[in-house]
Amino acid sequence: MALTRSRKLILVAILVLEMWASQAIARSLQDASMVEKHDQWMPQYGRQYKNSAEKAMRYKIFKNVEYIETFNKAGTRSYQLGINQFADLTNKEFQASRNGYKMSPFLKSPKACHLGCEDVPANSESALLKSVAKQPVTVAIDASGSDFQFYKSGVFTGECGTDLDHGVTAVGYGTASDGTKYCWKLIFVAILVMEMWASQAIARSLQDASMVEKHEQWMTQYGRQYKNSAEKAMRYKIFKENVEYIETFNKASVTELIECFY
Repeated sequence: MALTRSRKLILVAILVLEMWASQAIARSLQDASMVEKHDQWMPQYGRQYKNSAEKAMRYKIFKNVEYIETFNKAGTRSYQLGINQFADLTNKEFQASRNGYKMSPFLKSPKACHLGCEDVPANSESALLKSVAKQPVTVAIDASGSDFQFYKSGVFTGECGTDLDHGVTAVGYGTASDGTKYCWKLIFVAILVMEMWASQAIARSLQDASMVEKHEQWMTQYGRQYKNSAEKAMRYKIFKENVEYIETFNKASVTELIECFY
């Protein structure tokens, strides 16, 4: 009997050890997967860290990915989150660096402006509906939440705060494609601005890289190969001129568009 008990205890101990081992392996594989995601994410958004300590700190924050994946898997909302350029920022860093638009000194042309606006009563859904039926309405919202930080697509139905820090434009109201009725819907200048944030973030990261490096990255991305160094030099010159034109054009266009809403 004593031998049987001992065998049972040994068997239980082995099972427990196997369970611990499998859990440890699962954790290590999960961490390895997250490390791989971080390593893939860094070049995608041109992120470089000063040293290993900063990288470790940012990697810990990058585990925001776990929240994003859990949120999307639950599927309880009408919108999706994504692993974007803000994935290694805390929410406080996101708020401090991204919300609160500062006017650009850019001035297209000093001509007369047609100005005229009317305030819509605050917190009045009916007043907003009447106004947006006639023209787009500028709306201030609280975009400081984590869901705004990682927003990817869909109709945003997340929590609404009261610390107004972002501008969007209401353009209509009606029913979504899934049949859900929305009293009013937003065309997100927020999304437009987030795209601008993305381009600015990438631009900042590439500022340190030379135009030659940009060209090399572009060649790899689009599988471009040249016959010889002479052709490469000629194509590089064209590439440089086009990139500078694109960046200058986009900067001026986005600035002009945003100023229309302020």
